[in-house]
Amino acid sequence: MADIVVCGYAMRHPVAGNMLAFVHYLVGFHRLGHRVAYVENAGWDDACFDPVQGTSSDDPTTGVRQVRALLELWGCDDIPTWFVDLHGRCHGGSLPSLRAELRRADLLVDLGGVCDLDELSLCERHVLVDMDPGFTQAGRFAGVGSLERYDALFTYGVNLGAPDCPVPLDDHTWMPTVPPVIVAVWEPLRDRPTRDVFTTVANLDAYGSITLEGVTYGQKLPSLSRMGDLPRRASAGLEIAIDSASPDDRAALAASGWLLADGRAVSADIDTYADHLGGSLGEFSVAKEAYVGLHTGWFSDRSVCYLAAARPVIVEDTGFARHHRLDGGVVPWSDLDSAASAIDDVLARPAHHRHRACELAHDVFGHDVVLPALLERAR
Repeated sequence: MADIVVCGYAMRHPVAGNMLAFVHYLVGFHRLGHRVAYVENAGWDDACFDPVQGTSSDDPTTGVRQVRALLELWGCDDIPTWFVDLHGRCHGGSLPSLRAELRRADLLVDLGGVCDLDELSLCERHVLVDMDPGFTQAGRFAGVGSLERYDALFTYGVNLGAPDCPVPLDDHTWMPTVPPVIVAVWEPLRDRPTRDVFTTVANLDAYGSITLEGVTYGQKLPSLSRMGDLPRRASAGLEIAIDSASPDDRAALAASGWLLADGRAVSADIDTYADHLGGSLGEFSVAKEAYVGLHTGWFSDRSVCYLAAARPVIVEDTGFARHHRLDGGVVPWSDLDSAASAIDDVLARPAHHRHRACELAHDVFGHDVVLPALLERAR
C-alpha cells in the first residue's frame, strides 16, 4: 500500500458538490487501504468562500471544518488535513508535520493543478489530474507553464489527442481517467421518493471563457440559452440549482420554463445536496461550451453521484459517449430534439435506466475501478 498526498481546493470552496469532487479521491484511496493525507493552500487574496454567508475572505475556518466533517461522516476521520493560508500559517496541523508527510509520501496526486505551495516539491513523484480539459491546456485554470513538474498527466478529457479534439497538447501526454465515486455512500438514496423533476446544480459563470484558434468557448449559460423551449416540451420539470446568475439571466431562464432552485441552499452541506439529488428523477444538464465544442470527452463528477444513487443522467454529449457502452443510465444528447427524446426515453423506461445507472456507477466510475488504474499508470 502507498502513502498518498492529495491536494486540491475543497477547503477554499466548500460547497457540497465541489468538496465531493476531492473527497471521493480521499475516501476512495483510504478504502483501498492506502495511507492518505490532504493539503491545500490559499493561493490568492480572499480565496476562501463561505457558502452560508456567500462571502469570500482569507479565513479558511469554514472550509476546514466542512471537509473534516465530511471525512468523519464517511468514516475517514484519521485522514490528516492541512490548509496553509497566505501568511504561511497551517490550519489542521503544523508546517513541520506537513513537510514530514510530503517527504514520506510515495505520490502526490494534484487534483486541478491550482495549489502552488512550495513544500509540495518535497514529494518525490507528482501526478496531475486535469478536471477541466480545454481550460487547463489553454492556461485558463491550471498553469500550462508548470506541467513540467509532473511525472504523469491525467485528464477527464478522454478525447484529448483525437482528430476531432483541437485541444493543444504541446507535446504532453495526457492519460484518460474519469471521476471516481464511492458508490456505497449514495446507495441509501436509491429508495427515496422522487419529485416529478430532473435536477442539476450549476455555476453558470465559473471562471470565464477561453479562446483557441480564434474560437471563443464559454461556460454553461450560453448552452442553456440555446435550449429554447425544451422545459415546456418536457414531460417532467427541469430544475437548476444556481447561485451565480444575474437577475436578468434568472428571469430569462424562468421565462423559458426552467425551474430555478437556490443553489446556495442546495449546496450548503452534504445533506441538502443529497436531498436535492435523491429527490429527483435524475439529472438533466448542459455542459460548458468548451467541453462540447472541443469534443473533450469530459464527464461530470456531479453526474457520477446521481448514477451511484440510481438516478439516470441525461447530459450533453462532450464526446464521452463513444468511450462507453451506453444502453441506458447515461443518455447523451446533442441538440434540442435529441434532448427531448432522451427525456421521453428515461420517463418511458425508468427501471431500465435506474438499473443501468447503478451498473455504470459500479463498473465504470467506482473508486475501486478508477483509482487502482490511476495508480498503476502513475508509476
